Amino acid sequence: MNNTPVTTSPSFEPQTVNRFIAHVYDQNNNEILPSCVIKSTSRPSFTILPDRKTKVYNNLMLVCYEPIKPNISEVIYNHTDLLLNCIITIETLDPVGNIIETYKITSARLLSVIPDCLDWSNTGDCCITSLSFEVNSVVYTSHIQKSP
Repeated sequence: MNNTPVTTSPSFEPQTVNRFIAHVYDQNNNEILPSCVIKSTSRPSFTILPDRKTKVYNNLMLVCYEPIKPNISEVIYNHTDLLLNCIITIETLDPVGNIIETYKITSARLLSVIPDCLDWSNTGDCCITSLSFEVNSVVYTSHIQKSP
């Protein structure tokens, strides 16, 4: 029986969902939400319309921890204007932390804020808030060196 691996690439390494850094900046490249509070994110996705020519981006979801410090609720509730036209970058990483690919959303617009329910019976889960953004354009960059 042939024990040849499925892939012929000698350096096959699957991407994992927990190797990423997401950033949220204002239009002057000032950090709005620190990357350390971003627990998870969807990757940019799109739908092709029936005309087979038009690409429409789906909404992007960011799920953020709500630490006591830094207080992201202050940004979300008191400085919402910063999130109405912001830049979001998502970088996926290899096992040693090198950037594999970058998605840059240049004009994301906050659509909704969905905080967790507070619950006396819960014994210690972190509070999280989900943010939904409208996406109009995405610039994708691969940082993988092509083999000769």
